[in-house]
Amino acid sequence: MELSAYQDLHLFEREHWWFVGRRRIIEWAFCDALGGRIMARALDVGCGTGWNSRLLKKFAREVVGTDVSSTAWNLATSRVPGVTMVIASFPEEVPEPGRHYGCILLADVLEHIRDDGAALRKVAELLEPGGVACFTVPAFPFLWSNHDRIAGHWRRYTKTSLIKVISTVPSLAIVRVQYCNSFLFPAVAAIRLIKKWFRLGAGESDLFNLPRSINTVLAWIFGAERYLLQHISFPFGVSLVCTVIKK
Repeated sequence: MELSAYQDLHLFEREHWWFVGRRRIIEWAFCDALGGRIMARALDVGCGTGWNSRLLKKFAREVVGTDVSSTAWNLATSRVPGVTMVIASFPEEVPEPGRHYGCILLADVLEHIRDDGAALRKVAELLEPGGVACFTVPAFPFLWSNHDRIAGHWRRYTKTSLIKVISTVPSLAIVRVQYCNSFLFPAVAAIRLIKKWFRLGAGESDLFNLPRSINTVLAWIFGAERYLLQHISFPFGVSLVCTVIKK
């Protein structure tokens, strides 16, 4: 991941509508899968600048965050007290060899790992029996853009392709796999396709400042999907959210 992308995270992760909405979806996903259980330990893989690690404190008494970037580590350490931060390259390295976790989060991380199957096998190894892992990933290869390249992505997923790679790990049972950020999908897809067709915004990230009122509305629209995901499955979305449980 390029340094500029981490700088974007540092600037935007707290209040940008996409990060705020995604945290609300992740919180719902863990609440749904854990059923009120509070686990002993949680692991935030690819913790970035730490806001998701802070969220995991709701679900575990001890939280460990890991990221390959020392830049991310410095930012996360300064903003998330009470969380152990470790520099490690997942899945080759793990923060605390021999320890297991009741919750593991990979928030838009799998697409950064060339061998996503190996990453999922490592997740299964680190989860305790009955433990829950949550993944969010970018959806639909046709939405590939400069933002994916800048962020260091290897791929975007469909629901089918995500289920296929998870199914290669027998000890992981899928709880849910659903598209999210669906309400805003038409607008996001249109903008990305127009940029691609007309070669606009080369070298630019999708993260940029919006007026506070618009940012608040977009965060609410994205986050509000958590009230519907319990009951319906959207046929499309900018992202996918998935929860699995260790058998």
